[in-house]
Amino acid sequence: MQVQIPTAPPSVPSRSESGAAVNLGLRIGARLWWGLPVLLILLWVAGAFAVEVFPGLASTPLSTVLLLPLARFARDVAAAITVGALVIGALLGVNTYRQVFRWAFTWALLWLISLAALLALTISDIFAASVAAALQPGIWWSFLVDVSVGRVFLFQFIAVAIVAVLCTLIRSRAARWVTAVIAVSGAAAPAVLGHGGVHAAHVSAAVSLAVHIAAISIWVGGLAVLVALLVIEPSLSSFMLPRFSLLALWCVIFVAESGLLNSALHLGDPSQFVGSFYGVLVLGKVVLLGVLVRFGWLQRNQVLARISDGEQSRALLARYAAVEMAVMGAAIAISVVLSRIGLTPARTATGEFLPPATVLLAIAVPLLLVWVFAPPAPRSRLGRRSWALLTGFSPFSAVLLLVVVAEVAGVGIFGTLLGPELGVVVGTLLLLAAGYIWATSVVATGSVAGIVLVMVGWPPVMWLINVLATNPVGWKTTLLSVLVAEALLAMLWVRRPKRVDSLDVRAISVAG
Repeated sequence: MQVQIPTAPPSVPSRSESGAAVNLGLRIGARLWWGLPVLLILLWVAGAFAVEVFPGLASTPLSTVLLLPLARFARDVAAAITVGALVIGALLGVNTYRQVFRWAFTWALLWLISLAALLALTISDIFAASVAAALQPGIWWSFLVDVSVGRVFLFQFIAVAIVAVLCTLIRSRAARWVTAVIAVSGAAAPAVLGHGGVHAAHVSAAVSLAVHIAAISIWVGGLAVLVALLVIEPSLSSFMLPRFSLLALWCVIFVAESGLLNSALHLGDPSQFVGSFYGVLVLGKVVLLGVLVRFGWLQRNQVLARISDGEQSRALLARYAAVEMAVMGAAIAISVVLSRIGLTPARTATGEFLPPATVLLAIAVPLLLVWVFAPPAPRSRLGRRSWALLTGFSPFSAVLLLVVVAEVAGVGIFGTLLGPELGVVVGTLLLLAAGYIWATSVVATGSVAGIVLVMVGWPPVMWLINVLATNPVGWKTTLLSVLVAEALLAMLWVRRPKRVDSLDVRAISVAG
């Protein structure tokens, strides 16, 4: 069904919005804050809450260590919603409708507050001083003017202040887009604070990270503001949904491309993606991006297809957006953790897999692939029969998965035979293949046995990986791996389809 995009939006009231609309503006993207538990857990596992003590030198206060990532998370959320409100307002193109710009003004003020808190905590972190000392005028002003990191903060303060003022003065379409561009530049400014901005040779890393942050801000904030806008003005659905869908598609492309480039610049070897906690977090962001792309595709095909239904299409959008916001909050949390722990060398040069990497490669990614793509249909009769034997009996596929994980990530047979880098590539492909066979089998048969076997067998396999590792990881990393795997398996158990007899599945697959 083709959606006809109207040439002009419906008439929108120009009078002041009610108190309910104002309160709704403060609740925009509420599910983004679900990323806070993810942030705290990952920081705890990474050991980022520990205060480094050097004899004879001052140490960063514990309060600064605890509050700094929280301030970064709050700044990122406020920046994204501000940018999203301005972009939605620019797309809306209605001079008489100013609610989104009121929201943008409110969140710009929150952005300024979180930025001020982050500045004080950053000074405290860099100079190992108390927050009270960092608030002294001579210190923070000298930091803003004389230090490169401080000048980035100064640019952000100026950009956000200009945005807040312009939100109250916007009248023309050109002014709306200028304000949106200024907000995007302010959101992307922290890119030069990372590793790309430290060395002149890494300019490409800073540029790719800036594009990444800008695209995420538009996508995340735009979706949050759009859902809130349609709650109070449902008549805008047919006008806004097709436009934002196209904008979100471009944002996904830019996020994927810039993220791929940035990861390639920071993590050059395959072993770093599976052998360092930084690389595992990058893999986690890739999985979350895949989940978001899938939800975006469902929105584009189901919400837009039912756009004429009015209430039904908005209900679908709200349901999908609620899950997307939670996933986006987790992605923002991972980004904050990445910036906090920084780049570290690969854990080992022997091609070993960290336990969290096996969870992503053997369980999370295969489940995502089965959810997104239909299982392949082999062309030959022998291929169909072999595929049926592999996927028709979920207990066999579960045992196969556990054995492959133990051999690849525990024993490390391919790293020993092929070397660390080639061994990681081959081992990754085998983990994905075994996981995909298991996921396909469980989804096709609805069998509980295939899930329970992995739930029971996963903790011992994680223990085996840690025992056989050259550099064993801490118990917190192993515990996180087990809990994430068990949570995914429990979700699969709850949402499994109605059980189908495995012999019938095999007969259908062979006959297909």
